[in-house]
Parts: sequence; structure tokens; C-alpha cells
Amino acid sequence: MSRIAIPASIEQAPAAARPLLEAVRKQLGSAPNLFRLTAASPAALEGYLGLNGALAKGVRQLVSQLRQRELGIRRRAADGPASCKHQRSADC
Repeated sequence: MSRIAIPASIEQAPAAARPLLEAVRKQLGSAPNLFRLTAASPAALEGYLGLNGALAKGVRQLVSQLRQRELGIRRRAADGPASCKHQRSADC
């Protein structure tokens, strides 16, 4: 069974993948094995990085929404039950 060769450095990766690996190195401080392995197919590396970016954006949005919700719950808790009388919310 043959093994997939992982480029030892960014310079040994295919030319089309080098700018992508450089961007990863700038962001993370190094180019981890997974990224260098995926660089064997520059299209796969580009897709993986796109997926990574989309997931990170979704996580940031979710965290922001959860923080806003938590602040609202804390505010209502600090105001006491009187602040919930006029609202028909499941949080009250």
C-alpha cells in the first residue's frame, strides 16, 4: 500500500497551493500537516479552507446571538418579575 507524501515545507507543495499555505502559516504561525497533506490537491485545499471559513463565521454569529440572549435574560432577572408582566415571552 502506497502512502501519500506530505510536503515537508510550503516550498515543496504544488505551486497552486503555495499562496493558500502561506495564508494558513500567517494565520496559525505554521502550516499543520493536515493543510500540507490537503495541498496535494490545490482545489481540495481551497475547498477545505472555504469550509473552515464558513464554519468559523457561523460559530461567531451563534456566539453573538447567545451573548445577546444571555444579556437580555440577565437584564430581566435584575429588573425582577415586574419587567415580565407585559411580555409574553418564554424567557419570563
